[in-house]
Formats: sequence, structure tokens, C-alpha cells
Amino acid sequence: MQKKFTKYLSLYMLIAFIVIMSIIFALQTILAQSNQKKIALDKLNTIHETLHQNDEEIEKIKSDFAKEALIKARMFSYVIAQNPEMLNSLDEMQSMADLLHVNEVHVTDENGVLLWGNMPIYYGMDFHSSEQTKPFTTILTNPSFELAQEPQPNGAIGKMFQYIGVSRQDQAGIVQVGVEPEKLNTALANNTIDKALENIEYGTTGYVFAVDTDTGLMATGNQEMSYKDFGVSDKLISKGSYLGLTTINGKRVYIATEQHDNYFIGLALPTKELYQSRNLQVFSFLIICLTIFIALVTIINSLLKKQVLYGIQQIIQKLQKITSGDLDVEVDIYTNQEFHDLSTNINQMVASIKQSIEQSKNLVQEQNGVVQRVKQVAVALSDTSKQTLHVSESIAEDTVTQKQYMSTLLSDMDNLLSKSKKSEDISNEFVNNANDMIQNMNQTSEDMNQMMNSIQSISETAEKIKNIIGNIDSIAQSTNMLSLNASIEAARAGQAGKGFAVVATQIGSLAGESTAASKTTSDLIIATLNAIESGEKFAQKANEEFKKVISDTTKSQQTILELINIFKEQASMVQNATSDINRISNVIQNTTNMIEENKNTSHKLSQQAEMLKNITV
Repeated sequence: MQKKFTKYLSLYMLIAFIVIMSIIFALQTILAQSNQKKIALDKLNTIHETLHQNDEEIEKIKSDFAKEALIKARMFSYVIAQNPEMLNSLDEMQSMADLLHVNEVHVTDENGVLLWGNMPIYYGMDFHSSEQTKPFTTILTNPSFELAQEPQPNGAIGKMFQYIGVSRQDQAGIVQVGVEPEKLNTALANNTIDKALENIEYGTTGYVFAVDTDTGLMATGNQEMSYKDFGVSDKLISKGSYLGLTTINGKRVYIATEQHDNYFIGLALPTKELYQSRNLQVFSFLIICLTIFIALVTIINSLLKKQVLYGIQQIIQKLQKITSGDLDVEVDIYTNQEFHDLSTNINQMVASIKQSIEQSKNLVQEQNGVVQRVKQVAVALSDTSKQTLHVSESIAEDTVTQKQYMSTLLSDMDNLLSKSKKSEDISNEFVNNANDMIQNMNQTSEDMNQMMNSIQSISETAEKIKNIIGNIDSIAQSTNMLSLNASIEAARAGQAGKGFAVVATQIGSLAGESTAASKTTSDLIIATLNAIESGEKFAQKANEEFKKVISDTTKSQQTILELINIFKEQASMVQNATSDINRISNVIQNTTNMIEENKNTSHKLSQQAEMLKNITV
């Protein structure tokens, strides 16, 4: 049991362990991506602010430089207005350029043709002819107009250059200075996307990249490489801003991108570094959970062995003793409340079994006593039935004799009718025969009364047997109920009550057989009572007929005596006597039939008594 419990406990805890680790793994993954998202957004915001600050700084430099250049151009225009002759001196023009810290100085006439300056190579250039110089021609018509152009590459020298123009003060014309904005050039050189991103660190193995969406080339690293060669997909470029996992150069990375002007800026961190903290924490949780798992299994097994298995083993030992028949064993396992309750219930069950066994013993003893009483009644009933049969046989024999007497009497009456002369002698003989017949009939009547008394005694005895069988049936039903209760208690006891269950089943079976036997006997006795009642009616009727015959015979005797005295009436009296004799013959025949039936009934009653006697043995 302990091994099975440990097996299932380990299985369930392993499943719980796997579920917990899966949840921790998923949460750590989400947390890692969430933290990285925040870091990436902060980095993108830093890049955005850096580029914005650089743009603001360049704009400020441009504005300051333009203001300073305008002041220089105005100063140059003022100097020319004070000394127009200096325009014709190349050296003074160069000195003026050096004094103003500019690279070039140019002056046009009222038509916008460059005629003076420190750069003779530009002499004769018409400002109207060049897109770069054409915007300055407005000054010719609007002397208050001043223009500081945006710095732009100078194709001749390959550097950024800025031109600033104002109106001449002494006459119509344009005064222009050209300067190479070193500070601006330095700022512009430092404001490239490559420079802005080179100091941005993204993790240990992460990197920052930018793509020039106008050219499709990388703006960082190898700027001659296209973004496709770098491993960036068109789908990623089309998304603009994106946060999530993707693949670059065959490596799975967490990427954060943003569109800034014409640049696609991205931060990429390999998933190995992204999930490094997650893996470490999951591994730590794994070690902790395994330790807790092993400790819990060990502790639970120890508690199971001490608090459960020991108590179960002790209870099993006690139950084995109870099963073997030792019902005096007391279960006293009180290591915990459950075992205490179980021990109490087992002890109560054993006590109930013992009580049921005692009750069964008492019932068996009572049943044996009832069986003995039934046996005695059956013996008495058998004896009575035999006596009744003997009496019936005697009555049958007497009836046959009476029938013979009646035949003789009838023959005598015939002789009397045929021999009227000898009527007196025949009458005297008939009187004597009539006296004998009356005596015989009186004896028969007494025998019939005795038979009726015997039948009444048999009826009373059978009624008592019926009542006793009713008691047997009630006891058998009670025994059956007790055996059923005992079987239930034995079933509750399980293996411990198996032996008692067999005994209870046998008792229930015997009780069922007793019930069936008592019912059969009751049915037979009821049938016997009905037959006895019928026989009693027939006996009563026969007795009445005998009395009637005696009365008639007495009358016949008186008639014959009168016939002796009154011979003339002999023929009539003989005729009446003959009729009476015929009736007596019929009555005797009926009596003979009734006695035969009574004989058969007595024989059946004797057989039933023997059967009841055999059942109760």
C-alpha cells in the first residue's frame, strides 16, 4: 500500500511540478519580453532624443552662423561704402576677407555681375545665370532684402559652404561673403545616424542598426550593404514600428524598430541573452521545487507509515483473530481519531455478532422444543387416526350384518305374506327377530355415538395441531428474520463475518423449510378437519336414521302384536312392514356407504398423521 501510495503521490506531484514549471517558464518568458520591451522603448526614445538634440544643435549653429555672417556682410558693405576704391585692389579684398574671417568676398554691379572680390576666377559671373546665386538678385530691386543661404556642398572644393548677401550701401549692387562653416561642418559630421547610434549599447550581444529607406542601404556599419543582405525583411521594413521576435541572419532575436524621418532604426537582441535571466530563474525554481518535492515525499511517506500503515496492520491482525473465531478480541488502535472511531465500530460490531449468536442459540432451542411438541401431537394424531379407522371398520362389519338381517327380515316378511295361515308363528318369530334387531340397532347407535365422539376428539386434536403449526410457522418466520439480520451483520463485518454468514444462511434455510413444512402440514390438517366435519355430519345423519329405524322397528313389533290379536288386519300390517323394511334397507345401504367413506377418511387421516410424525423426526 505504501509503495502504491508513494507511486501515485509522486506521479501527482510530478504533474503539479511540471505544471508549475511550465507556468513559471511562461511567466518568466513574458516577463523577460516585457522588461526587454521597456528597455528597447527607452533605447529608442534615447536615440530619438539624441537625433532631435543634434538637429536642434545644428539648427542653432546654422542660425548663429547666419547671424554672424550677416553682420560680417553688412560690415563689408559699410567698409566698401566708406572706401569704394578698395574694390580695385585684390590685396585689400583678401585682407578684408581675412579680417572678417571669411573665405570669399564678392561684389557685383547694379546688374548683378560679379566684378570685384578676392576670387578673380569668379569675375564676370552673372548672378542671374546660376541657381545658387539667383536668389540673391532680389537684393538688386530690394536693398533691404538680406539672404543667408543654407549651407550646401561646394562642388569645386567638396566641402559645405554658405553664402550670405546684403545690398551695397553706396550704390545698387550685391555684397556677398562666402564662408566654410567649420563648426557647422563638424556638427553635421557628428550628426550622422551612424555617429548617433555608435554609442548606443543594447545588452551584451545586442546591436543597433539603421536603414536608409531612400536608398535601401544600411546607414550603420557597412553602408554599402543593402538591408536585405543584412538580413532585414521587407515585411519588417513595411511595419515601421514593431516589437517582438523575428529572425535576422538566421538568428532568432528580439527586435524593436522605429521610423525616424527617412531612417528605419532597429534594436536587436539575441534570444539567448534575452532569456538568460529566465533560464537561470527557471533552473533555480527547478532545483528548489525538486528539493521540496523530495522532502515532501519523504515526510509524507514517514507520516503515512507512522500514522496510517501501522494502525492498519494492527487492525488487520485483530480482524484475522476475530475471523478465526476469537470474538473476545478487542480492537484498541487509537493513533488518530479515524482509527479510534474504526476500532470502536469494530468492537460494537463484534458485540452485536456475539449477541446475535446467543439469540440464534436460544431460538434453536425453542424451535427444538416446538418440534418435540409437534412430534408428540403427531404421534397422538396417528394413534387416534388408527383408532378411528378400527372403529370405522367395526361399524362397517356391523352394517354388513345389519344388511344381512334386513335381507332375512325381508324374506320372512315375504313368507309371512305367502303363508298367512302361519302368521301368528311367523309374527312371533318376527317379534323375536325385531327385538334382536332393535338391540343391534341400539348397539349400532351407541357405536355411532362413540364414533361421533371420536371424530369430535380428532377434530379438537387436529385444531390444536393447527394452532401449534401456526406457532411453528410464526417461530420459523421470526427465525428467518433473525437469520436475515445476522446475514446483514455478517456482510457488514466483511471477511470477519464470513463464517457466521454461512451459519446464518443455514438457519435461514432451515427456517424456510420449517415454514414450508408447517404450511404443508397446516393444509393437510385443514383438509382433515374438513373431512372430519363432513364425516361427522354423515355420522349424525346415520345416527338419526338408526334412531328412526329403531322407532320404526318398534312400531312394526307393535303392529305385529296387534296383528296377532287382530289377524284380519295382518295383510295390511305386513304390507306396511314390508315398506318399512325396504326403507330400512335403503338407510342401511346409505349407512354402509357413509361408513365406507368414513373408513377412507380415517385411513387418509392416519397417513397424514404418519407424514406429520415423519416431518417432526
